Amino acid sequence: MQAVGRLIAMMRLQSVLFGRGRQVALVLFAAFFGVTAVPAAWAERPLNERPMYGYDTPKTDTQLAADAQFVKGALDHFDGSRKAAARASIELGWKYFEKGDLPTSIKRFNQAYLLDPTHGGSYAGMAVVVLVRGGQPDEAEGLFQRAINSHIITDPVHVNYGLFLMQQNRNLEAEVHVDAGLKLNPDAFQIRFVHAGLLDALGRTEESLQEIGRACGDAKRFGGFDGQPDADMIRAKCADIGMPLN
Repeated sequence: MQAVGRLIAMMRLQSVLFGRGRQVALVLFAAFFGVTAVPAAWAERPLNERPMYGYDTPKTDTQLAADAQFVKGALDHFDGSRKAAARASIELGWKYFEKGDLPTSIKRFNQAYLLDPTHGGSYAGMAVVVLVRGGQPDEAEGLFQRAINSHIITDPVHVNYGLFLMQQNRNLEAEVHVDAGLKLNPDAFQIRFVHAGLLDALGRTEESLQEIGRACGDAKRFGGFDGQPDADMIRAKCADIGMPLN
């Protein structure tokens, strides 16, 4: 599997791995879901299918009116909260991503950006779509940088950026972000599996095995993965270290 394919495979497990959202991937057991990178041709796509609406390309009066109507409707639905509306749009973005509907996925991430440009989750989502579409790592990195420098930074933002850095063989930088994600959500066994993979990549085998043990213990306590594509892989890995989940 090529490098981009590995990263895509990691990130395709969004829905599986996060009980309260669809934004964390699993590095140790990620299976390639048949999603292949396709050349990015942003100039040929509508503005709402380009990151940040074509990086804030000027819009027509008709487009601006449509934006205003959308924002008004969203704020009416979410009692005037831009943050809540953006969060819901990010969740929708990942739902469409899981279905393989990349055009609708990035439209929802763009809408989240329109609603609340201070939420890092929209930029992280765009970065993933860029990579799946065969975009350049530098472009994805720029979006991830926007994400981690946003006012609202969630644990999935840190962890997904960490996974990207791991794919780029920048493991020491990745450790900073995976650790940050774990601090924000220490009960997430999914992040612990990612952390274990990173420790292994850093040559810290004993620490990696210990972290897998903690991850398996948390997975047994919290569950939430039965019936998902990675469930058998998680069970097998935990059984391998003598911690069956049944």
